[in-house]
Order: sequence, then C-alpha cells, then structure tokens
Amino acid sequence: MTGVIIGADVGGTSTRVGVADLTGRFLAVAQGGPANPNAVGHEPAIAEIRRVTAEALSSAATAAGEPLAITGVVIGLAGITGLADPIGFGRSALPPIEPADPPLAVVTDLAVAYASATPDPDGYALIAGTGAFAGRISSGVQVERRDGWGWLLGDDGSGFWLGREAVRATLTQLEHGRPLSPLARAVLGGAVPDAEVPADALIRNSYARPPRELSHYAPLVTGLAGHDPVAAEIADRAAELLAGTLGALDPVPGRPVVLAGSVLLARSMKRPSPIGTRLRALLADRLDNPLFDAGPGVVGAAWLAVPGTAAADRERHARLLASVATWSG
Repeated sequence: MTGVIIGADVGGTSTRVGVADLTGRFLAVAQGGPANPNAVGHEPAIAEIRRVTAEALSSAATAAGEPLAITGVVIGLAGITGLADPIGFGRSALPPIEPADPPLAVVTDLAVAYASATPDPDGYALIAGTGAFAGRISSGVQVERRDGWGWLLGDDGSGFWLGREAVRATLTQLEHGRPLSPLARAVLGGAVPDAEVPADALIRNSYARPPRELSHYAPLVTGLAGHDPVAAEIADRAAELLAGTLGALDPVPGRPVVLAGSVLLARSMKRPSPIGTRLRALLADRLDNPLFDAGPGVVGAAWLAVPGTAAADRERHARLLASVATWSG
C-alpha cells in the first residue's frame, strides 16, 4: 500500500482536495464548488467535500497503482467559526477510506494560507479577500486573530470594504454635483440604468442585494488605482487599515509574514495588486519580518497533514509546491 496524506482547501468559491505521498509529491488534485458551511449550509458543504475528496482519492489510487493507506487528513475550512464540532463535521465530510479513522484536523483558512508559503511553524498571516483578518501561527496552528469580524462589524480593508467605499465615493460625487471620476462612472455603469436617477438607483441596487455582494465593486478600485485619484485614495486607506490589523498582533521580528487573498495578490490580474504593493511598502517601514505570498491552499493543508512535520523539512515542502503546479485548476 502507498501511504498518503489528504489536504483540502475549502472556501466560499471552490473546494480543492489534494492527495500526496509521504515524499511530498501530489498524486492527484481534484476541484469542486463552494463548501463554506456558513455560505451553502452544512449538509451541502459536507456533500461537496466528500465528493471532491472521493474523486481525488480515486485518481490517486490509479496513479499509485495500488491501494492507499491514509496517514493524515487536514481540512482548511473557511467558515470554521460557525461549527460547534469541526472534527465531527470533518469526519462526516470524508468518503469511506482506509484506515477508517485516520488522524484528522480541521483548521482555519488562515493556517492553511500560512503553511502554503513557508514550512516555518511560527509566524503570521494576513488575508484580505471578501473579508479580512490577521492571525498568529504557532506550531502550525492559529492561536490569535485580529479582525475577521464580518462585514457589519469589521473586515477593514477587505473586498467588501473596498466595494462599499467605491459606492460611497460615487454617491458623494453625485450629491455634490462633482464631475464623476473614472471609478464612479464604472460603478454606475454596472448598477444604474440610464433612465434612472443615479444616486437613488445606486442606493436601491445596493440594498436589494446581500451586503457581501458589494465586494463585486472591489476590482474596480484595484483596476483604477493607478490613474484615478479617488480609487488610489481608497486603495491607500485599505492598505493602511490592513497594516494596522497585522500590526495589532505585534509581530516578533524575523518571523515570516504571509500575505493572502485576492485583494493583496490579485493573481488573475497578472500584475501585483496595487493594495498589496502599498501594503508591502508600509510593512517594510514598520516591521522587520520577511514577507511571503501565499501559495495554493491545498499545499498548506497537505503540509499540515504530513506526520511529524518539522520546520527543517523544507525539501518536502518545496516538493509539494513544485508538484501541485502540474495540476490545473
């Protein structure tokens, strides 16, 4: 039998499950839909994680050419704070496997993001996607958090925050009769029919949708920050807020800081995120910590699932990163 580990990166957009052998080589990676239990419900989340995991295990068994022996499972889960029994949830999300009760951990998406970038067991991570929060990692486990309070109470500098500020800036320009900035024109172009009163229509449109959907305007800010002063000012404030969130952890000098999330990395833009660039400049002035970009979350989950993971085993971590690149999606 081939000894393997399972790493799952589960979020509100997609689910990705990887099966790797104990040398650090992925045998299979499978991808599915969203499975954040807070967003899609517990039973649909369990069903999707189980389906994607079963697909990954089937492909891995074919690649190995022999039965698999599961030695460890880690599920990195967005929405873990909404679970009364994360381990019970994780057990329910696994398909029939051998052995039937392997070591299992269900961890935060921040812990997985951190482990995707560095094998060092102690450090810090800052995530800014639709929401935003920072955390301290000790022995691979998140032990402290700052922000991540959700759109109503916090998530400063997040995609939601950016979208809301874009709408607020647009409404301010309309109310004062100012010339519309490129950002305001872009916001109105996606939300307001020509025949409507712009301010009224924008307000009505914003309240007609779930609040988190204001994050859909965030790419307008990041895309225009290079030449629209209004977008640039919002980007500057976002970077300052995110730097403050991380700084509130009082990072120990020399320990890694991992940056994650679409607001900071913007991989789909094929260029650095303007907010990530601004944030790096602020952190370089304020902290004495090496900065890393998060890698694929499935790598972080798999790394945490390796039995007896040690900080010195950098080669195995590097192999996980290298081998995941051969899997698309």
